[in-house]
Amino acid sequence: MDIFWPQFVQGVGLSLLFVPLATVSMDRIPKEKMGNATSLFNLMRNIGGSTGIALTATLLARQRQIHTNNIVTHLIPTT
Repeated sequence: MDIFWPQFVQGVGLSLLFVPLATVSMDRIPKEKMGNATSLFNLMRNIGGSTGIALTATLLARQRQIHTNNIVTHLIPTT
């Protein structure tokens, strides 16, 4: 149950975000160009997601390195 409710809220939130976003972005597209428009929309969504994941991973690795360096400076070598 600890995982169920956050996942449930995330699913509801994403559906409340992406359905209106797709509707608004495809509203004025003529039907004969809809295939190209949806392909471009999905491509941009994938590129944005990949960029966000890469940026988050980079920032996490840099922060981990900073904290590791801070910990190491406070170690006392014992011989």
